[in-house]
Amino acid sequence: KKRSPIAAVVLLLVIVGTGAVWWFFLREDAPATRKSRPDAVTVPGNLLPDGLAHFEAAGAEDWLPLVRGGAFARGAGASTGRHALRADLGGDGTAWAVAVHDPVVRAKRDGAYLARASFRTHGDVRVALRLCFYSKAPAPNADPDAFDDEETTRRFERQPELVVGSKLATLPGENYTRLECRGATPPGCEEVRIALVACLPDGADARGDEAKVWVDDISLVEVPASEAAQSRQVATRHVFAPDKQCGSLRIRVGTSSTLSALSVLPEASGTHSEDLAELLPLPASDLHGTVTFDAQDASVTLAGTGGGRLVLHVDDSVVGGGYMVRATAGGKAVFASFVGAGRYENVTGLYWGDRLTRVLLVPTQPIALQVRKSTAGRTRFVLGFPGSVELRLGFDEETAAAIRLRRAADDAHERGEAGKALGLYTQILRETPFDGDSVTKARLRRAELLGQTRQQLEHLRREFDEAKAFHYGGLYRELLTQLGGLDSMRAEFGPQIESFRRELSEQLQNAQRVRGKQRGERLVQMAQALKAAEKTRLARMIATFVSSRFADTDAAKAADELLKN
Repeated sequence: KKRSPIAAVVLLLVIVGTGAVWWFFLREDAPATRKSRPDAVTVPGNLLPDGLAHFEAAGAEDWLPLVRGGAFARGAGASTGRHALRADLGGDGTAWAVAVHDPVVRAKRDGAYLARASFRTHGDVRVALRLCFYSKAPAPNADPDAFDDEETTRRFERQPELVVGSKLATLPGENYTRLECRGATPPGCEEVRIALVACLPDGADARGDEAKVWVDDISLVEVPASEAAQSRQVATRHVFAPDKQCGSLRIRVGTSSTLSALSVLPEASGTHSEDLAELLPLPASDLHGTVTFDAQDASVTLAGTGGGRLVLHVDDSVVGGGYMVRATAGGKAVFASFVGAGRYENVTGLYWGDRLTRVLLVPTQPIALQVRKSTAGRTRFVLGFPGSVELRLGFDEETAAAIRLRRAADDAHERGEAGKALGLYTQILRETPFDGDSVTKARLRRAELLGQTRQQLEHLRREFDEAKAFHYGGLYRELLTQLGGLDSMRAEFGPQIESFRRELSEQLQNAQRVRGKQRGERLVQMAQALKAAEKTRLARMIATFVSSRFADTDAAKAADELLKN
């Protein structure tokens, strides 16, 4: 029986279509075909098991996404072997994806690590390889029963202490590119993990611009600490950068971190990068390439050539009851205390900590500052980066100046010069808050002097209310004299004192007018009596006096009538 021509055509179309589909999906496996692609090779000393490094066996599922963002999953398109990790971005609103391996890698106290991975991209996307350091082994999920449902994606919940790594950037072409980064264990950290990062450009449409990223051949090996760390001793503080690019920074004294970490944000808010940085801070090298830090006897100067914003991560336990912002107002820069989140302009200094943990940040020019609180028990100081900032860690000269001011204030207080003492105590708090004892005493004495002045004003107010019942000018003059004794407190009570002085002066003038009217009326009556007694000359003398002395009053009018007759 002859085969139908139509059936033959259909069969041919099926064969061609199957070949086209096979060719399309094989493209993602480029640039290497299965024949030309080498087998996966185990890197000597790799701290990651083969399943995490090559994905040929179980292990790929232990590369977890963060609590938000996209995920990497095992698929085709490997550099070596058969499988790689792959992330799909864009189209569905996914702007970035991160994968962090769940199994713990214990970080040696003085150790350093080299991470390597091969990345391949398709579409407009940026990638980076990061080293994340943690203070202790985190549990990937708070509830061990949360993922009984196979449809639920496991996610990595712990935020790192510090992050360093390669610059978030696009790769040339679509071939695999080897990325690497180094980092030394920061003081106080016990664990290290690799993070694979993929992020659309900040201007990309996450619902329209699609991109793909493949990662393969991941390794983490130990290297000499000299290849990564930068360490200095400054004013009893240990200043530590985990890598040569100063992607982050930690400043310690004993077991306390004066500065826990350093990171950056792009200049514009609301970008994909900023959203990513909420969970995985961006190393300074993302915007500045290499940040340099110059250590002096009492300070550290950070300098970078890029733009964007600088983020200082400080533990809430160090920030304590608040922080101080020095801002320019009225041509003068003064400190003011604040607690919690806030925004500030024209900032010339930021001060936090107490005694050994204190730091004064001094920018090269006034900056904008935003203070954010995080759920990880940290305060984040976000500031415009003018290219260079000084972190002052030693305060010998400033402390000596504060002590001198305190002694001068105490002397003025003992002499009863309340206004001078108040001014000096205020100067300590607003200009030199660098000695704890001086600040404590200045706050107490200032509160005491302010309280005394308020009580004196309240007492004078009560006296004033009583004086109004008598409407006697002498009482008003006495109150004005007593109020003048508070003029030395005008710096704090100027508006209240001036307002009270105006009220007293008005009442005194009213009392004087009333008294003058009564006196004029009595003199007119006297002049009229003298005239009736035919003592005309004396009567005219008194009437003339009343007419000139009490002009524009009823008494003056009566005196004028007497003079006419």
